[in-house]
Amino acid sequence: GNDGLLNDLWSYNVSSGDWTWVSGSATIPVCGGANCGESGVYGSVDTAAPANVPGGRLYGSTWIGASGDLWLFGGSGIDANGKFGQANDLWKFKPSSGEWTWIGGSSSFGTGSVAGVYGTQGTAAAGNCQGSRYGASSWNDVSGNHGSCGYVTRQRSIASWMKPASCIRSPSEIVRSS
Repeated sequence: GNDGLLNDLWSYNVSSGDWTWVSGSATIPVCGGANCGESGVYGSVDTAAPANVPGGRLYGSTWIGASGDLWLFGGSGIDANGKFGQANDLWKFKPSSGEWTWIGGSSSFGTGSVAGVYGTQGTAAAGNCQGSRYGASSWNDVSGNHGSCGYVTRQRSIASWMKPASCIRSPSEIVRSS
């Protein structure tokens, strides 16, 4: 078979013990190496669509938001142009519609990583954006805040709280969007 990264999403039913394929591709394109796979289809920021899907990846950070949506941030994977690199994209999957929404970050990160735009520390701004990250642990606290730590960048390992979130217009979107 082919070697590469899939962008498939699965659901597991604990009661029945059955798996259900929910989203993404079932095949890896023939591309000659482990650093290839399914490209992301980004569509428009903040717009859910049946065709939207993150590219194949590994080491992304995922969590379930307060409204039951699945969130995905970063990782190492395939961008919209079919190039492998370190991602800074943020996605939301809504189980009730079966659709992905690209929330922010870059759709083009292949052959490297995306630098962060930091702005003024402690001040949210539309132009701020977290740089590429992969290999994190993540959690939600009892107040609904999302936390993650252990992200690796090409420069260093860091800890990150995503509230207020960078690459998102409203801090409340990350755990309260529906």
